[in-house]
Amino acid sequence: MRYWLQQHRQAAVVGLLYLALTTIIAWQSILQPGGLLYSFHGDALLMVFWLWWFKIAWLCGLPADPNPLVAAPFGAESGRVIEWGSIVPGALLSTLVNETFAFNVLVIASFPLSAMATYYLVLRLTRNHVASAIAGFIFAFSPYHLWKAWAWIPLANIQWIPLYVLALLDLRRTRRLRYAILAGVWFAVNFIGSYIYGFVLGVLTALYLLYAIIHAYVTRGRVALDRRTLGLAAVVAAISVALILPVAAPILAANSAPYKSAWPLAHFYELVATPADYFFPDDASPLRPFFTALDPPDLARGDFTHGLFIGYSVMALCVCAAWAWWRRAARKSPALDDDASFAIPFFGVLFVAALILSMTPPTIEFDLPGLGHIALRGPGYFTYAFVPWFREYARLGVLVMLAAAVLAGWASAHILERVARQPSARAFFLILLALALSLDYGLTRPANSAPLDTSIVPSVYRWLAEQPGDFIIAEYPMPRASQVSPNYLLYVTLHGKRLANGNGLSYRSDLVMPALWDLADAQTPGVLSALGVEYVIVHRTFPGFEQWYGGLPIPAAVAQRFEVVRQFDTATVLRVRASPAAVIVAPSEGMTLATDQTMQVAWWWIADAGALELVNLADEPREVEVQFTLTGFGGAMELQVFSADGAPVPARTLEESHRVAIGPLRLPPSHLRERASPATMRLILHVAGQAGAGVGLRDFGIIE
Repeated sequence: MRYWLQQHRQAAVVGLLYLALTTIIAWQSILQPGGLLYSFHGDALLMVFWLWWFKIAWLCGLPADPNPLVAAPFGAESGRVIEWGSIVPGALLSTLVNETFAFNVLVIASFPLSAMATYYLVLRLTRNHVASAIAGFIFAFSPYHLWKAWAWIPLANIQWIPLYVLALLDLRRTRRLRYAILAGVWFAVNFIGSYIYGFVLGVLTALYLLYAIIHAYVTRGRVALDRRTLGLAAVVAAISVALILPVAAPILAANSAPYKSAWPLAHFYELVATPADYFFPDDASPLRPFFTALDPPDLARGDFTHGLFIGYSVMALCVCAAWAWWRRAARKSPALDDDASFAIPFFGVLFVAALILSMTPPTIEFDLPGLGHIALRGPGYFTYAFVPWFREYARLGVLVMLAAAVLAGWASAHILERVARQPSARAFFLILLALALSLDYGLTRPANSAPLDTSIVPSVYRWLAEQPGDFIIAEYPMPRASQVSPNYLLYVTLHGKRLANGNGLSYRSDLVMPALWDLADAQTPGVLSALGVEYVIVHRTFPGFEQWYGGLPIPAAVAQRFEVVRQFDTATVLRVRASPAAVIVAPSEGMTLATDQTMQVAWWWIADAGALELVNLADEPREVEVQFTLTGFGGAMELQVFSADGAPVPARTLEESHRVAIGPLRLPPSHLRERASPATMRLILHVAGQAGAGVGLRDFGIIE
């Protein structure tokens, strides 16, 4: 009893230290939990919006999917692939104060929880409270967790991963049913809370099973699978499946549904980690200025792989752990019990395997003399067929950090045991390690990344909330090609009007949104009218986030095509007056919008081949001709047009102009407003000419 009290008293002290550290890094949001969002990432605003919507749907008895307030008039269709393990507790918490409060609670609580989970995992292996506390700090306050916590609730909740590993180790040691039940529960909790970490735990489980088989064969000369082992494994699997299946079924359905929940395979090449991500400090580290020349920022990669820095002090401890384990194993030291002899090499294998997997692209291509071009398939190429929604293999870095934290904790225990009788040496090691970790991690936010103040309400949104009626608005600019601006979503929770923006949240919205991208384009007013848009709001700065973006003036061509309703300090409200378009010309794959944030330059550029989707909004077939202005040949000799089946389509250049006419074309009804794949006509445009040639298209029009 005395030992139990002493053990938990020490754990309580460690927990209080973790709470103190959490308070230090998040003090602004803790002081204003309902106003300052512990984030600077736009994805956090998307999460706030979904928490609000699910709360509203729940309180009002509305169906959560589709969400009628986004991607209007179609509705957002991503409710079925959202993490219920984060949404449900978040929606419940939001009823106490608001969604910002719920986000802050779930994210900030993940720091002490993940630290304590790792603490108990390492305590199980070392029985050293100080070393376990060091490991908990490394995992919970690592750059990986800090960066993910600034962005997304599901990615912040890493606390369940150490608990799953702890249950696996306890199950191996005791072979008791309760640990099999715990392992199944923790796996399911991980999956339900984050589909991404569900896949990550699948990778971890596969590595664990493979390692256990090899370890048994090496140490015992055979692999024995008795009935009890198989029965316990079946319990883990059965409990996991029983808890996950109600959530997993909608995910599997979404992969084949009209909503494009899967990312293209080409996207994965950008989102694998690099050695520099792990071994050079990230932007939040105080060491970063010393490495900028060696590792310059790559704006094309954005912040996808930020937070993978392991830390030089942690890497040194990992090397120490490998050396200490090797020496103890070689000497068959009694201090190396069966648990440590199994677990420490496993975490070493996990560290190396997760490191390699996170850096391996789907395919590796190279040329060899005499053999020609060779393409090797990486693991991601094959897993993509099963989990296309897992787009960023750099997120396997969470396993790298867990393995590094455990190894560092075990190495710290080894060092502390060696200097146990030398208080000065013990104090010197702990002070030196604290300084080294402070330099590695710093626990600081990147520059210009203060917590988001969600209490700011621009005057244009106050005016909008006062307008009577249920109508649709569209907001410009549209700065993100893959997703509706989270800034706009945040303010939907305040004004409650339907928002036409919604690319990335609805297949049908994704289809027509390219026709709206350039507000100065000739067809845009008619398309807005066809979608039922009443007002267009053009922001000169992003509302509430002026420190991020510069001015956004309105081109004269825009002002001439709309009625100016109101002028605000940061925005202009326009009324749509155009007749509804009957046919929409939407640029598709292979076409890139070359634009700046002033909306004054907007050409759809084709470097080699591109596609146009023609959407007939009428209920009967129509015969039309598509026209557009062509420019920027750059060595191109001809623009060839084909139908989707490869048949040539007549195209001609109008006399004394740069206008190109394609047609006549007979378009079937698209049935765009039905929840099914619309029937569109696809035109393939191919640029013939010199290598690297391209053309620009703009001012799309339809002639009937």
